[in-house]
Amino acid sequence: MSDERTALEGQEENLISEGSTYSKDYWDLVGEQLKKRWLFKGSLWVLGVLYGIAIFAPLIANDRPYKIVAVDYGAYSSALRSLSPVTRGLTGLFEETEESYAAGRGVTSGLDFERALEIEREAIDTRLATLRRYLPEGDEASLVLFEEEIEAGPSVYVPSFGRFLIERGHEVKVIAFCSDPAPTGYPFEVESIARGPLPLRYLVAFWRVFREAKNFDVVYVQEHLAFLHVLAAKLRGVPCMIRIMVDGSWEIAHRKGWCGDDDIVTFQGKRYGWKVSLVQRLQRTWWCWAKHIITCSDFLRKILVNTYGVEREKVQTIFNAYHGPPAESVKETREEACEALGLRQDRRYLLTVCRLMVWKQVDRIIQSAQTGDGAEKSEGSILSGIGRKLRGKSD
Repeated sequence: MSDERTALEGQEENLISEGSTYSKDYWDLVGEQLKKRWLFKGSLWVLGVLYGIAIFAPLIANDRPYKIVAVDYGAYSSALRSLSPVTRGLTGLFEETEESYAAGRGVTSGLDFERALEIEREAIDTRLATLRRYLPEGDEASLVLFEEEIEAGPSVYVPSFGRFLIERGHEVKVIAFCSDPAPTGYPFEVESIARGPLPLRYLVAFWRVFREAKNFDVVYVQEHLAFLHVLAAKLRGVPCMIRIMVDGSWEIAHRKGWCGDDDIVTFQGKRYGWKVSLVQRLQRTWWCWAKHIITCSDFLRKILVNTYGVEREKVQTIFNAYHGPPAESVKETREEACEALGLRQDRRYLLTVCRLMVWKQVDRIIQSAQTGDGAEKSEGSILSGIGRKLRGKSD
């Protein structure tokens, strides 16, 4: 019995040992031979790439093709850094007359006043063109806003009025939205609020006005969206004045498309959606909080009083001042001036200088000059706009 058991165990061991030795079949031998061939390995990689392309084809071959965009960061950074100093130089020239410029320029400088303005303007246009070339399409709105304000509005009025107050012994501090983090060259302190998300900028403005208002007798606001500025002054108990150049609620609604193509006159007599109503209510609120409001035309004053119900005694019209040479200093006759400017002697000309915004109604000026009757048909128009939009004359 023991011999038989021993024999059986021996057979099992032999079977186990034989089974543990793997016998390669035909395909194993073929695989080993193929792995030795570089052409086979390369073919596998090619097939893998083709299968990957087939799997990810909906992502790769979609209706939004890829676009490679190259940016010259050196040129972009240089244009961005130098834009603010060049702008201040142009603003400084706007505040001078030809006589003061001629008296202050160097002896070796051969540039006259008009040529100096042209050079500064070209320098700004060059930098804006560089920035626009590399900015995404959605970010061009900031450049448009910059171009609108470069030669008009608060960027010219505030420095001029600030110098006026300083010369009369008043203390002035300006809190302004600007790209220059540390503006210099003014006889008063300027605290800059850098560009960024609009809600954040206005919150920063609110805090800084609230912080500084306690040190001054009056807060003078030059801003359409003045709710937080006026609120800061109100919380401090400091009187606040506002200077307005347009119905801010209409301008916002027009920019956002909330009122269609309605002009500022049509806007006053219509009702729109809740967004427009909200902006109008907020605007009426901060106008009521203000101690005094200055408008640049009787037209705007009537809008405040008749449409928004602002007290008549609170609103005062002060027309924009003319800072050019006095009329008595112009010695040329009409004929001599026309000859110097290359204008026809047999025509009367209508001149307007303004920002080319829709509420300026420049198209109406052109139409009125072209559709007159009788003697009025002989009139021409000379239009001077801001930046690249329009600068020239029409016969």
